[in-house]
Amino acid sequence: MEDLRKLLRDQMKATKAVLENELLFHQKVPDPQGFQFNDNWGERKLRYNFLHDSRSETSGQYNWLVQWVLKDNHAVSVGLARLSRVVDGGREWVLSSLRKYEISVQHFLEHLLVLVHVSAGQPGRGKEILGTRYLNTLTGVRNLLWYNESLMLAMPYHKSQAIAKKQRYLYLLKSSIVIIGNKLTF
Repeated sequence: MEDLRKLLRDQMKATKAVLENELLFHQKVPDPQGFQFNDNWGERKLRYNFLHDSRSETSGQYNWLVQWVLKDNHAVSVGLARLSRVVDGGREWVLSSLRKYEISVQHFLEHLLVLVHVSAGQPGRGKEILGTRYLNTLTGVRNLLWYNESLMLAMPYHKSQAIAKKQRYLYLLKSSIVIIGNKLTF
């Protein structure tokens, strides 16, 4: 049991370090407890999720980090861009830094997947949980939904699909939002 506790402590530490140092650039995150979320499960509009629902009270805060990076010269100060030689006062994105940021996103998601897999009860299989969509895409509707002040993951259950010729879903409710170092991660 102590080995499991150590694994979880190490994963939490690694997840928090990647999030704070590599993804959030040491910025203070808005308090998620002040948000009021609503979700329209029938909404099929491309790129829709509960953060975009007009009834959700997020005050445009769901994209606060993008707003911060684009403001002033923050993109330059964190190394994602450099001042343009062509356009006075403009920026040029540094492709290698953007790739490095994407690698950090993937590392964060790997650590988070381990934490969810170990701590969220009966885990889904790889193709079920790794196909989670937080917003609507061209190929499918999101399966991360907001329900009654809880985050719900609707995972397709493939075991009986070949026999029944229908897709069934397992519904996992997460009644508390996972906070890693005061950062909203669900």
